[in-house]
Amino acid sequence: MATGLLGAIDCWLTLPLCLAVRWVNRGLAPLSGQRGPAARPQTICLAKFAGLGSIINTTPLLRAVRKRYPSGHIVYLTFARHEELVRRLTPVDEGLFIDDRSLWSLARSLYFVTRRLKQLAPTCYLDLQYYSVCYFSALVAILSGAPQVVGFIRQPSLAKKRFLTCAVYFNAFQPLQEAFRQIAAAIGCELCVSSPAGECSLRIFSKDQEEVKQYLSRREKQPRRLLVVNANASAACLERRWPRESFAETVRGLLRRMSDLRVVLIGAADERGCVEGLRYAIGPDNQRVLNLAGVLSQGGLLALLRQADCLLSNDSGPMHAGFALGTPTVALFGPANPQDHISQADLRKSVIFYAPVFCSPCIHFISPPPCGGDNTCMRLIPVASVREACLALLTGKALRGSLAAQWRPPAFVAPTVAWGAPHDALYVHRCAPS
Repeated sequence: MATGLLGAIDCWLTLPLCLAVRWVNRGLAPLSGQRGPAARPQTICLAKFAGLGSIINTTPLLRAVRKRYPSGHIVYLTFARHEELVRRLTPVDEGLFIDDRSLWSLARSLYFVTRRLKQLAPTCYLDLQYYSVCYFSALVAILSGAPQVVGFIRQPSLAKKRFLTCAVYFNAFQPLQEAFRQIAAAIGCELCVSSPAGECSLRIFSKDQEEVKQYLSRREKQPRRLLVVNANASAACLERRWPRESFAETVRGLLRRMSDLRVVLIGAADERGCVEGLRYAIGPDNQRVLNLAGVLSQGGLLALLRQADCLLSNDSGPMHAGFALGTPTVALFGPANPQDHISQADLRKSVIFYAPVFCSPCIHFISPPPCGGDNTCMRLIPVASVREACLALLTGKALRGSLAAQWRPPAFVAPTVAWGAPHDALYVHRCAPS
């Protein structure tokens, strides 16, 4: 289903449904009785209806919930197109999936999901939506019957507050993981963004590795360095893309300097044509460039990123996957502030490029963007510096002074503001710096 249509349904249909269902539940409550919030949740449901990167960003919260409630049953609720990814989240015990390809499939799968939630009787529902389909997620929370519903509110969705037992203000000007830290605190968990050494919250199965082997030959006499390039960004925000000519020039220079380099281009199925255009733009050396856009499954993509010597990517889902897997990554930012999105990155082996022009960040704040799609911020990122960073990560050499001093997140102390039932009391929780 198109993003715009889903947003319209969320605004004009789901909000009235939320109000109606909540009114009916209040009327039936004296007859059926209501459970009070449990001191120790046994079934915890997390709902995140978003893309690959957004789901991966919830893994620190998942680890915190698992650590605090080791015997709890963790359920992850999302759209069916992300099922493959959710099956690979190690802290998750069960996934529930809603098919949003059409109105009929949406209604049908919602019925089966809510019926399963009634069977599970979750004691806690964490609503992690903050930009899109906020009321849809609230509707599922109401239908689940969970006595404790914790979620985010923003200015455009203040009506959502009445559907939550604990509403946490989502501050778009603070790093995303700080917002998740407040959700964790509301249910007695302590969030730690960095995972224990050697531990990854994403499973990679043998079938995923076999899928990658189909495309990367193992019969070569000399091992090759592998550079994975993601030149795409979500269709909802194409301004995050670095120009195709810049990607082509960067890859072309690396291929000429490294005779043992192989390049794999990735992307979604509907991006394959654009990615093929990039492969041709690279020029005569493109015989060492493989276009796997729309070919790999999500599991195969994770296996490829784990195997890569370097990932060059715009701000996108594959970038977040690379950070979570510990892949050396060169990440390119423009319309978004990096401090919001790189909390899982190991900055000892990743380089973040950010050219903050006056109107940046603009994502989620103004549409269309002030530049009208010209994305000056991305075009200001220099090709020579990106190429040098990729070369250093591919060869394992130390970054030179100018690159080692690339953007770093500022240290800060993030306050939490939340409204909690039953007394609607305002409380502030102060966190230590990340």
